[in-house]
Amino acid sequence: MLYFIHYETKLSQKYIDFLVDFCDDKSADDIICVIKNKKDLRGRIDKYYYKYSNTILFGIKEPSEDIFIKYLQNIIYDTWNNEMIQEDVFVGPVNLIYDFWKDIEPGENIHKFVMKKMKNQRFSQVLDFKYDLDYESNIFHKRIIDTGKDKVSMFAIVFVVFSVIYLFKFSVVFIWKYI
Repeated sequence: MLYFIHYETKLSQKYIDFLVDFCDDKSADDIICVIKNKKDLRGRIDKYYYKYSNTILFGIKEPSEDIFIKYLQNIIYDTWNNEMIQEDVFVGPVNLIYDFWKDIEPGENIHKFVMKKMKNQRFSQVLDFKYDLDYESNIFHKRIIDTGKDKVSMFAIVFVVFSVIYLFKFSVVFIWKYI
């Protein structure tokens, strides 16, 4: 059975708790697709997904075309396999979704939780990742990051600016000493 779960606001702890409870009484063979709006879907899930029925597939965020903004986005949002994860749209079998989300702590940052899970995973028995990305965009549209909508914290900008200044100063001192 294929279930669609649609939410209208930002993916939050409330929706994740609902999702974990929803998975409790479903068969392990059932597949759940979580989307924010209908525009997230590109095509028919059943057409592509059943060949990946041992994986949770997440959507991919497409960074800005501006090279400086893209650099900042890669630092701030973090990447897995050089891609930014769209943590709020995914599809997968009930048992994997339940295992993935059951450990999230109340108030924990959802994006950081997803990145931690992605980076700590191991290959499964068939040499595939348990959690992967929809690289071909067969299921999910790539969401382009709009810098006006996804706010970058002032702390992150100040941190990057001071890091660049520090590295520049350190490299000048290093060159000055050894020349």
